[in-house]
Amino acid sequence: MRCLLASVLPLLTMVWSANAQILECNCVVDPLQPAPDVQIVSKDSAGIQDTRVHSRHGSISSDGNFVVFESESGFFSGENVTRTSSQIFRKNLTTGELDLVTLGVDGEVGDRASTDAIVSADGRLVAFLSHASNLTADGVNPNINTLVKHLYVRDMATGETTLISKNEFNVVSDKSTMSDFAFSPDGTKIAFTVPTGNLFPTVRRNPSLSVGLFVKDLNNDVLIFVEADDVTSIDDDDATAFRSPAFSSTGTKLTYVYSFREESGSQIVVHDLISNLAEVVSTLPSGEIANAAVSAPSFGGADSLVLFISPASNLHPDEHDVSQADAFVKNLATGGLEHVSITNTGAQLNDSVLGASISPDGSRVAFLTGATNIEEPGIALGRQVYVRNRTTSQVQIVAQSHDGTRVDKNASLSRFSFANDNTITFMSRAANLDPIDSRTRDDIFVRRLVGQCIP
Repeated sequence: MRCLLASVLPLLTMVWSANAQILECNCVVDPLQPAPDVQIVSKDSAGIQDTRVHSRHGSISSDGNFVVFESESGFFSGENVTRTSSQIFRKNLTTGELDLVTLGVDGEVGDRASTDAIVSADGRLVAFLSHASNLTADGVNPNINTLVKHLYVRDMATGETTLISKNEFNVVSDKSTMSDFAFSPDGTKIAFTVPTGNLFPTVRRNPSLSVGLFVKDLNNDVLIFVEADDVTSIDDDDATAFRSPAFSSTGTKLTYVYSFREESGSQIVVHDLISNLAEVVSTLPSGEIANAAVSAPSFGGADSLVLFISPASNLHPDEHDVSQADAFVKNLATGGLEHVSITNTGAQLNDSVLGASISPDGSRVAFLTGATNIEEPGIALGRQVYVRNRTTSQVQIVAQSHDGTRVDKNASLSRFSFANDNTITFMSRAANLDPIDSRTRDDIFVRRLVGQCIP
């Protein structure tokens, strides 16, 4: 059966999503039809790949115009060599232009590895971690320890790179920034986490914290140590660490993982930066908190929804494999909790969710899993990215081949993978997603979620 409007309209239930302008259908994917608009991103401005190296860790701007990623390609950076250290690149999806982000003040490529890039909503700013010493004028400062991974932001409009992991008194962090930072939607702030070190204030509510949360104001260079006055639903006196911050669409709230020593483990918190009060949201409607660790939170649905991952057994209405992690969406307005990493029939996946991302309007959730009970047998093998429409309950596999052959290489997904609700970026080693791709190395792709779906 083909998912073609002219031939199947009388036979199929068609669903029109007005918000995202996406046509979806309950049908078997015809392997003879090309996958809808899967395009490789990790290529140079002329559309040429570097077949010798991997490209990884893609992140897309909210406007859908830019994708950033890391690669060891010397070809991408203007050198016909295979580099031993990764650099950061920004791809313009409209013009096809590829720009080197990690460019030193001396005009040379960054002299050490840079990783884990994210991009601001408008694509102008790129944040990344780096060991390099030549990215800013601070690189000549002996306080820069190249054994420490520092956080940087590059303004692609001005060409200026700024060291972020330091305070307004020019004290540079003596500990590596962790790879779970986030821009505010307007690009004026960045939230990041750092282990206990010289950026920590001497006086703080919880002296036992091993990993602290900071917000840097990019306009005035002020560094704020984030610590709530109170966290409802839990005793936070034994809190040990912050992880994975993400801003709300207004920039006035943060969600993050808050870790504890006691039986509560780690929980998802929503922190109001204006009132400085926080609330645990990884809970059942009754208020009962998750009985196992949680991870990877992010906002969706105009800040009314929070997505997270957890193997907690008490978050499920029915018994399930307690060793298996699943994706959930918490409705902050109603208190409701939705299990979103399920099949089209509502069945439990037969493997864990390893990553997840939510669309800005909250209508779609993407998740990464090696589950084999989602799609029609033979479509894909290994870990793949799927998108669930929360309105229609339909599930799509994202990495579909262009020629009908089976996708048998693993994919990967970051927290910030959605743009404008109908475009998603992902990584895959498959060589049959885009007709120009002919190699089995990690590449970055985008897909416009149009037309095809899984029965």
